[in-house]
Amino acid sequence: MFERIVAAIDRDDPVGAALIMQRCAGLTAAHGSRLTMIHVRPALSRAYIERLPDQWEQRQRSDAESWLNVLAREHGLSACIETITSPAGSISKHVIEAANACDADAIVVAAHKMGIARMILGSSTQAIVQGARCDVIVVRQKA
Repeated sequence: MFERIVAAIDRDDPVGAALIMQRCAGLTAAHGSRLTMIHVRPALSRAYIERLPDQWEQRQRSDAESWLNVLAREHGLSACIETITSPAGSISKHVIEAANACDADAIVVAAHKMGIARMILGSSTQAIVQGARCDVIVVRQKA
């Protein structure tokens, strides 16, 4: 049923990231799914990027992708990984593009950063739900 899954992970939300990975672990075990992990980094203005050290953007991407690899390993999902990516820009745009590119059956995303009283859909999550061609599984922290 879920052959390909996209896990949309916010590096600044460790609780949400863990919930997403737990759900992905269950889905991959049940369906033998392949997993694409994506963390979308904030986009910086071109004027600002020009003032940063050489290779800064590449190092940021590499660091984020290394973090996603560690997260997969910590949750026993390394063997299920098909793609790991960390583009910069619009979260919903890049997550939907990743899902379309791999012909995903589902996107797994957190409701919002999992702090106290943050159990609502964030604007990026809502945009993903509205724009995705596949199922979107929104995980929430249990009260």
